[in-house]
Amino acid sequence: MTRTTLLGGLTFALLATVPAWAADYAAPVEEPVDDLCAVSSLNGKIHGQGGVFDADDMDSEGQFQGVGSLSLPLGCMFGAQIDAGAGAFGDLNAIGVGGHFFMRDPSSHLIGIHATFENWDLDDLGDDVGIWRVGPEVELYLANISLEAWVGIEDGDDIDSSFFARLSAGYYVYEDLRLGAGWRHSHDIDSAVINAEWQLSAMPLSLTAEAEFGENDFTSIMGGVKFYFGGSSKALIDRHRQDDPADGLFDFLGGAAGLGDDDGPKCGICQDETVRDGCCVDLIITDGDS
Repeated sequence: MTRTTLLGGLTFALLATVPAWAADYAAPVEEPVDDLCAVSSLNGKIHGQGGVFDADDMDSEGQFQGVGSLSLPLGCMFGAQIDAGAGAFGDLNAIGVGGHFFMRDPSSHLIGIHATFENWDLDDLGDDVGIWRVGPEVELYLANISLEAWVGIEDGDDIDSSFFARLSAGYYVYEDLRLGAGWRHSHDIDSAVINAEWQLSAMPLSLTAEAEFGENDFTSIMGGVKFYFGGSSKALIDRHRQDDPADGLFDFLGGAAGLGDDDGPKCGICQDETVRDGCCVDLIITDGDS
């Protein structure tokens, strides 16, 4: 597959206004370091997003996704998180589940293992396609900067086993506003991402925005709302470092859009509706044949 990487400079209005009092950055941790555990307490979040995407040979399509997460401490040094969600991406529908097991020092780093499974209903393949991903996740906390990586192996129905990666860098302009940028690679497709999250003052609620630009003229723009529950009231930077890691579901839409491309299985016109391995069993016309 020919790869043309489109990672240009882009500007995107992530949030309309930022209060004047938000100019000063606040220290990320107010508690003594010795009192911090991998997960502060049982807590969770619900994140809903909507927007549009398009790519080569595809009209602009609407998209929506919702993901819920529940995090829990395992002693003080370790933590775990369970994710579940669903999404509609034009004519494609997907559901997914994920899990994390990690060791974290909220003052410096997180090291763990993260796995997801997504089931995609792809019309181009005439079948459901299951995709799983598993690999280490690492986060490094440097004052108001966070560096995050999740890399590993992906495999599934009608696709070959391959390498995937999600690399992100986040800058906390102040304790409740994060601006981020990153790179994603899945199904041999690369894309660049910019995003933001702004927690509203004194509320467990934040506004989110994300734009992704990649190969095959892939573009995705989304805005959303995230609701946090459980645990104590805290700044956004502390939620990210003391509570829940990023969920990882539906983060590779650019790669998913490539599943039905020219390298995938070819289907013709069936005498019946029998489908095996993503293609018709009884073909009377195939691409280029009769």
